[in-house]
Amino acid sequence: DVASMIDQAGRTSDTTVHDASAQRTGSSAKYPLWFPLYLLYHKASSPQDILTSVELIYQQLTFVDTPISDGLIVLTVARLAELKLTATLRGLVWRFCASSPVPSERHFNLLLRALSLHPRSKETSTLASKVLTTMSKHQRRVSDDTYNVLLHRHFATLAVAAAVEKKMAQDKVQPTAVHLISLLRLMVAHRF
Repeated sequence: DVASMIDQAGRTSDTTVHDASAQRTGSSAKYPLWFPLYLLYHKASSPQDILTSVELIYQQLTFVDTPISDGLIVLTVARLAELKLTATLRGLVWRFCASSPVPSERHFNLLLRALSLHPRSKETSTLASKVLTTMSKHQRRVSDDTYNVLLHRHFATLAVAAAVEKKMAQDKVQPTAVHLISLLRLMVAHRF
């Protein structure tokens, strides 16, 4: 069970996570950086186990530098999206979008791809739109492959399509045939 693994890891681990800020403040994480992700991906089976794993990840985020925390958030969002745990995604995505310094273009694209693992929903559409808006604010570009994923019938909604269309216009990206076919399918599905 996850609780006993956490307890055991806390007692026996002599490996702690240090970064520049942790060394300055004299603090360190109680568990190795990989441990909460391991729990989330391989051991957490009940909703309580999943929430416990996510809480540990939030704790780890305070001890690591921004590029590492961005990666932790992306991996956590990917798993939560696979499990269709929408409410838990919100806080992580908002934290990512408010990161300072601003996450890299690659991390933004990976976050959008992670979100797209969740079947289409109003909440994930709102989150994807928030990420696209933040990318525009910080002049980060969306890759062609990420556009394809966002417009895939498994994930795309009218809100996502509108946000993608706006982002393409801002970045002066010409829609490809795949993009146009995806948009057409979406419109047909909504009987435009």
